[in-house]
Amino acid sequence: YDTGFALGDAALSETVPLINESLSLENLIVVIWLTGIATLLIYSLIRYIKLHMELRTAILLQENIYQSDQVCSPFILGFTKPRIYITFGLDSSSLAYVLEHEQYHIKRRDYLIKTFAFVLLCLHWFNPLCWLAFYLMGKDMEMSCDEKVLSQNTNSRKAYTTTLLSFATNHRFPAPEPLAFGESGVKSRIKNALNWKRPGLWATLVAIIICTAT
Repeated sequence: YDTGFALGDAALSETVPLINESLSLENLIVVIWLTGIATLLIYSLIRYIKLHMELRTAILLQENIYQSDQVCSPFILGFTKPRIYITFGLDSSSLAYVLEHEQYHIKRRDYLIKTFAFVLLCLHWFNPLCWLAFYLMGKDMEMSCDEKVLSQNTNSRKAYTTTLLSFATNHRFPAPEPLAFGESGVKSRIKNALNWKRPGLWATLVAIIICTAT
């Protein structure tokens, strides 16, 4: 009995350090994960507040559209009452295209979808595929809005791509903010706009079936 008890104590003493080591490793991983989440959220909040401060002098143009000399490229800011911010000096044709594009973002609630996707990205910041998905999602949103404008203005392809090109040559496309829904990927958007054709019914149905199956 004494011998068995002694052997049991020895086995227990060897097991406890292993358990403690496992727990400490799990705690370290959790701390790293939470630190990554906090870093992304704090950074985004600071950028969001800073952007709000820079736009205090914005001038109301009409309804929810504001002009500011702090704006490099058209974008949407806000969650409950999103505002469209544009730069000064846009001609009437470019202004019409820009507003149509941004208003379609608002109509689809893209600014909320992107915010939700960013929250998911914060939770999965360690996964490079999530970063890729977030980037491609934003790119697809921009292209789909471009296509919507072109579908509503069948003869506007040249003028619309010229507007996109003017933003690119004037370096008006900033680095995308996670919580400010701005423009990005102008090169690929111009190529997509130039090659865009209205999809047929069968192409649309096939795309829906593939997406649903996936």
